[in-house]
Amino acid sequence: MPRQSQPPLRLRPTSPEDLDFVLFLERRPDNHPYILQWSEQDHLAAIAAEDRAHWIVENASDNSPLGYIIVYDLVAKGLGVYLKRIVIDEKSRRTGRLALQMVLDHAFSELGAAFVSLAVFSDNVRAQRAYESIGFAEASLPSRVSEALEDAAGGFPENSVLMCRFPCP
Repeated sequence: MPRQSQPPLRLRPTSPEDLDFVLFLERRPDNHPYILQWSEQDHLAAIAAEDRAHWIVENASDNSPLGYIIVYDLVAKGLGVYLKRIVIDEKSRRTGRLALQMVLDHAFSELGAAFVSLAVFSDNVRAQRAYESIGFAEASLPSRVSEALEDAAGGFPENSVLMCRFPCP
């Protein structure tokens, strides 16, 4: 079966009106095992925080929501940008990879991040393959940096792997 063409994507700030969609995606049975559950208040706090970005991934042609992303700007702390969460509605259509590439471009070009990191459940092989396909690798950060990052990110899930992506030369 031929792969459908990918619609142009846009990242826009999440509004409180988007939270029904966000919570629906987060709680879906295929996503639930790999996403720590947040309350509406947790999401509202992330939307309001100055050092966080909570974005809706949408189809730029028709503004339909395709997923959401939460990133923490930890550049001022020397900890780069931390991808707290990416959830895409339809899997295996490259939407997540393309949206994540937009995040990487923002992190390296606009924020001047030294690296982008994320924690992924060790049994979430699909996500690990997707991250590796765009240059993420299991982290080999000094323990003091890894510990500071874990603290700044609000902890890493148990049974997770820390992955990092550095700017391309």
